[in-house]
Amino acid sequence: MLITLSPFTVCISTSIFRSMSVLLLILSNILTMSSLKTLSFWSVSILTALFWA
Repeated sequence: MLITLSPFTVCISTSIFRSMSVLLLILSNILTMSSLKTLSFWSVSILTALFWA
């Protein structure tokens, strides 16, 4: 029973680990994109403030 279950559980755990790593990559990409957007927004606002000042 354990001998037949172990490859199955290993496959399930590896697939879960892969999906979790993919989700973490997507989340980190979204976070970096949002931080870049806020950085660009702040730089544009600072540039416009300097231009209008």
